[in-house]
Amino acid sequence: MKYVVSTTLLFNKHYDRTIENHNGKFVDGNAEWKRFGSTDFVVSGADRPTTALAFIHALCSKFYEGSEMVYKEYPKAVVPYDDWLAELPQDEERDFILRCARHVDINDEEFPAPGYSDGTFSAPIHF
Repeated sequence: MKYVVSTTLLFNKHYDRTIENHNGKFVDGNAEWKRFGSTDFVVSGADRPTTALAFIHALCSKFYEGSEMVYKEYPKAVVPYDDWLAELPQDEERDFILRCARHVDINDEEFPAPGYSDGTFSAPIHF
């Protein structure tokens, strides 16, 4: 079955390693997280919604590894693909949403990059 996992992308606007005391840490008063967008992942190969959700969480964690002080992307909802498709607007916005959705199969070894990144990345995603 196919599921759609929607994420939310956060950006820490106070992180800048080139400026002293802009380390983005809460303890130093330098963390200011802003919502920066979202991604819809069309997930194939999952036997239930929680598997799709856990997979996308692992994929996003792996992709942003090493940049956790700047970006974080978390799953916020999971729905069956057919339900998601039925709820899309019936205009040009629908085409845009469908074009922007990232298609993943949990059995693959290469995945589309989340967020606003282009291209793909290869990473073992283990459960």
